[in-house]
Amino acid sequence: MAIQYTNLNAFVHNFIVPDMHDLLYQPSPVFARLHQRQRENFKGGILIQEPVIVGKLWAQAVGKGEEFNIDFVTTEAAIVESMKLYVCNVSLYGFDAIQNDGDESVFSQVEAKMQNAGLRVAEVLATDMYGNNLLDLRKVTGLPQWYDDGSNFPTIAGQTRNDIMTIGTVGGLNAYQVALGATFTLPAMNTAYTAACLGNEHPDLTVVTRNGWNLLWQAQQPFQRYASKETNALIGFETFKFNASDVALDPLLPTGTSGVCYMLNTAYLKWFFSTNRKFYFSFTGFKEGIKTIDVAGQFLVANQIMSVNPRTGAKIGSTLF
Repeated sequence: MAIQYTNLNAFVHNFIVPDMHDLLYQPSPVFARLHQRQRENFKGGILIQEPVIVGKLWAQAVGKGEEFNIDFVTTEAAIVESMKLYVCNVSLYGFDAIQNDGDESVFSQVEAKMQNAGLRVAEVLATDMYGNNLLDLRKVTGLPQWYDDGSNFPTIAGQTRNDIMTIGTVGGLNAYQVALGATFTLPAMNTAYTAACLGNEHPDLTVVTRNGWNLLWQAQQPFQRYASKETNALIGFETFKFNASDVALDPLLPTGTSGVCYMLNTAYLKWFFSTNRKFYFSFTGFKEGIKTIDVAGQFLVANQIMSVNPRTGAKIGSTLF
């Protein structure tokens, strides 16, 4: 039998570079921006409740001696959503603590797992942001549900869209929604943008896939594009301007037959996070299992997405994206 470790191999070990590199996760600039700028505190309660105007009072010109309408009009209501809890489990073999210790330990195994847990939770939240929770009510209410004209999601946050504004019409809880044909055109994108403009309100963030980024970039090639220095400085992602909106590439956005682009007015897009320290990207601590020295702990986040004025946003679907 040959001797395994001889000469130099007997007293020199491998040099492990003390850096951890992520080869799996794809960061979402939209999650980063919303978490940084649009984070709202949830301090407890059964539901998140946002008052909204849903009816117009009677008003018109009247003549001398004419009677006028004094019927009561329901003008206010509320959209309500519940908080959702996300859990990322971290397990370790207790036996490994014998070897991952002392001067010969290059990395803290716990710190590496915590880094992974943070990235994993952010990825799951960003992915569910682009989904809908009708098949799994444990998830957050996603952008496809909020930015809809009522044809796909007739109800949202406890309200029936058609009670406020006719399905397919921009207004109320209805956003502008369009499916592009086989050809991408800049006018079609501009139509979506202007449909979401209301007075001085307009989309300030346009979220696209890689294909969507390329299509919009190429369509604006004859014109001068301006990079958004403000966005770059604050969250570190490359953007360019489309009208008055930052265009951001998000690798987690659905592509192909489900390809989509969102034009968001982030002033009305809120991401609620619990102020309870246990439920805000917090770790519960390692606990030993029964009849074992192996340990497990949970990384917790309680949160929910609310869009209080979806009519100032748009959803563009296309297999080109």
